[in-house]
Amino acid sequence: MKKSAVILFSLCLLLLLCACSGAEIPAAGGTENASPSVAAPEEEPQAAEYPIREEYRSEDGTLLREAVTDRTDTGDYITVTTYYDPSGEVTGMLEDKLDANKVLLSSRTLSAEGELLSEWTSMVREDGSEEHVNYYENDRVMVRTDRYFDDLANELRSVSTTWFGLERETFASPTAELPDRTYTRWSLAPALEEKSRDFTCYDTPGVRSSETSYSVADDGSITVLFLSCEAETGEASSSDTLSFSADGTLLAKKTVYPDGYTVESTFADGFEIVSYDAEDGERTDYRTDIHTGLLSSVLSCASDGTPFQEKCYDANGFLSEDRFFMEGAPHGKVLYSYDDAGRLVRTETLSAAGAAESITLTFYEESGLVIRTEHYDGENNLLDYRTITYDENGSVSSETVFSPNGRMKEKYEYILDESGVRTGYRHYGEDGKLLDEGSY
Repeated sequence: MKKSAVILFSLCLLLLLCACSGAEIPAAGGTENASPSVAAPEEEPQAAEYPIREEYRSEDGTLLREAVTDRTDTGDYITVTTYYDPSGEVTGMLEDKLDANKVLLSSRTLSAEGELLSEWTSMVREDGSEEHVNYYENDRVMVRTDRYFDDLANELRSVSTTWFGLERETFASPTAELPDRTYTRWSLAPALEEKSRDFTCYDTPGVRSSETSYSVADDGSITVLFLSCEAETGEASSSDTLSFSADGTLLAKKTVYPDGYTVESTFADGFEIVSYDAEDGERTDYRTDIHTGLLSSVLSCASDGTPFQEKCYDANGFLSEDRFFMEGAPHGKVLYSYDDAGRLVRTETLSAAGAAESITLTFYEESGLVIRTEHYDGENNLLDYRTITYDENGSVSSETVFSPNGRMKEKYEYILDESGVRTGYRHYGEDGKLLDEGSY
């Protein structure tokens, strides 16, 4: 009896230890043939069950739109979004088709009754450019967008959009001062019947994205009003009024921005001239080549129209001349020259009579940093030269000015932090004596 009690106690203790350790209890008859412990397999995530329904409501709970997504036998996705007004009435529907990777292939806009209003399709050409087309009115193309990319950097180079005869092309047109500058060029299709059609585009059912209207005068000249609209409300945000001659030549443009700011421009001899008026009455005219989009000149005039400065740019968008006027008459200018890499290498100042007054030459190291400048008088005599050094971050660490015979005239040493930001300076004279120092 005592022996049985000991055995029972031992079994209970074994069960307790196994439970605490998480070990598997050996099978009866020993452990040599027991199966090893195997972890239960993780459950695979359940595939989404289609169709999937989603609702979008305002803060007060009003239903704004409802989207239903389903999958086709080929693995594509079809999403139908129904839009509602505040009273709950259907205003329209949007049907999107996406491939198995959820890349948008096409989009159809339908009226509240299910009538097809427009259809949008997209494709990528072999050269990497993109084509986006909106079909309106019985599959007739009315809006088409082409996007072109830089072959090397793969950056967007230009975007061209046509609204049933009216074309807008926006492309990169940088200058040295404005590297991110773009230019927008408008043109009109030659077919007269396409110039007299008014239409409204809808990217979202019931909400216009743009509106175009045409007006043809008795002499054949054409005025086009193009409205860009807010994505959420469809309210007009900006407008462009374009005036064309009977042969489709653009003569004038007026742009009104969302804040009411207005810019007017005229076109002549292949150039667009945009005028900006300052509060003090001064006017600045920007002259742009409409074929290349490059800035040709910037003319600044006093309130009475008298010019006092004109900047001229070369075919690469670099400042080539800076002309000055006194009471409307030429009063000297500065000429700029560049190397093949677009770096400024020569600056020459001329008097009102055209005589050279000073010349500055600039030299660079291979990385493009300026390491030396030389200053000459109008007769090409060296006046002084400056050398520049840098730290490992490419920040200027010192500038030293020497006389023509190589003797130091003055020197600035700059105190830089670890990231190369200037925090102070020391100024030395020609004898190397510290003249001044300070911090920023």
